[in-house]
Amino acid sequence: MIKEKKMSELHKIIIDTDTAGDDAAALVLAAKSKNIEILGVTVAAGNVSLEQAASNAIASLELVGCDAPVYLGATAPLSGEEKECFSVYGQDGMGDADD
Repeated sequence: MIKEKKMSELHKIIIDTDTAGDDAAALVLAAKSKNIEILGVTVAAGNVSLEQAASNAIASLELVGCDAPVYLGATAPLSGEEKECFSVYGQDGMGDADD
């Protein structure tokens, strides 16, 4: 028999992201949840470069006072096929809001 989890139980998670705007919003929501403890965030290149994705993840977590560690992952897609996402996410992955 499968044991049901109560909604009030704490869920410990690791988040894997390429941290553009959509993932940044998810990080903020997870960090603010009373039912979630973020054990760490792994970041890979995808919508933006690895360095920009890591910067976005750190900024998102700092915004809500979350001190979860951020770990760097792959610098390029494992398929080797890079896709241009700047038209959607901007150069910084966050809609170029700081421009």
